Amino acid sequence: MKTSLAILLISITSALGTLIDLTPGGFNENNPPPLFFSLLNNEQIVAGANIDGTSVVWSPFTLFGPANFSIQITDVQSGSASVSWNLTGTPYHSFFVLLEGANGSGLANIYESTPAFLQTDSGFITDFAQVQAITFFATVPENLWTLPAFLFAILILITLQRTRVIT
Repeated sequence: MKTSLAILLISITSALGTLIDLTPGGFNENNPPPLFFSLLNNEQIVAGANIDGTSVVWSPFTLFGPANFSIQITDVQSGSASVSWNLTGTPYHSFFVLLEGANGSGLANIYESTPAFLQTDSGFITDFAQVQAITFFATVPENLWTLPAFLFAILILITLQRTRVIT
């Protein structure tokens, strides 16, 4: 019974995602935290849009757009927005959302979707001044297997070395 309950709880929690604010209070884009540079260096921009009031203008220069992503500005003044995406059938995982403020505020926030493996998720963002742009980042497919492939190669080398010593 306890095992069944544990499996049920794990499956429920893994089916629901959450946006976690990785930069509480935001950051100044003129002096970004190391996390911002890590995001730019290690993740790929998969979708992005400029926000003008409640109008969402999707970038034509990204892999995906309104067919896979949704942005609903719920309150222009308080900067509340609902975001969602569905990239089922694609290799992209580990989503991050970058919000940039309007009116020269220079403020930005980075959010992460958890659990990271979800390809379909949504989240609600509140109390972020006025939103000017929202950019979605995801793990580049090649990066998903870089570390496991390296570790697998090391394991094979160790196994071969042990086999050679034994024989």
